[in-house]
Amino acid sequence: MNKITISLFSFLALISCKNKSTAEENIKREKYTIDSLKIMDRVKERSEKLLEKTRKDFYLDTTGVSKSPIKVTNSRLIKKDYSNYKDIELTFVNVSEKKIQAVRFEWYGENSFKEPAEMGSYSLLGEGGGFTDEIINPGRTRKSQWSISSVDAKRVIAARAYEVAFTDGTTWKLRND
Repeated sequence: MNKITISLFSFLALISCKNKSTAEENIKREKYTIDSLKIMDRVKERSEKLLEKTRKDFYLDTTGVSKSPIKVTNSRLIKKDYSNYKDIELTFVNVSEKKIQAVRFEWYGENSFKEPAEMGSYSLLGEGGGFTDEIINPGRTRKSQWSISSVDAKRVIAARAYEVAFTDGTTWKLRND
């Protein structure tokens, strides 16, 4: 009977030691997993901030804008009378010698914290765009408004034409993507 009792106690001691080390290993694994998730969150946050900065820098890059047949002279947010939503209004001039048939615009805006704001794009904060297909004679100024339904936009950082179609069938593009 003593041999059975000693064997049983030995077996239980062995199991409890193994369970204890397994429990400690599980705690270490959980702590490692939590630490890894925290690190991943920080990396994601930094990556998103870098991407936002890169997108903002893209809009602030004026390479090629001086050759644009459309010059945006004013951009502003307009508060709607019936809600807290804002729209965007651009004032622009045809500085070319040709009649313009259509223009595609893009813009970038921020909120009060200098973070990308809702600017009309469903997929990317800060960005938006619109077009007009109203004929614009050389030297003429136009104003157009677009509904962006923004609740947080405070300022338009940049607005420009990125593609222009002339009545003679030719086009101008800001970039050749």
